Amino acid sequence: MTFSSQMFFFSLILLFTSVQVPERAIFRQSQLKCIFELEGDELNSVKWYKNESEFLRYEPKRSPKFKYFPEPGITIN
Repeated sequence: MTFSSQMFFFSLILLFTSVQVPERAIFRQSQLKCIFELEGDELNSVKWYKNESEFLRYEPKRSPKFKYFPEPGITIN
């Protein structure tokens, strides 16, 4: 299973501190973490993908901030 994340900013400056994704999370709860420094910029969005299909989007300036997309094998709480 492959997870990936995309982040979009109003500028190109970004410092990834850490991206933590469990190797396997079969029938158990897991947590995805993306830690970064904006260095004075504003975050536009963070998008998480499984096998090239988006399943979670975070946009801090929108309401609601989180948008979920159904993806087999993923449950978001």
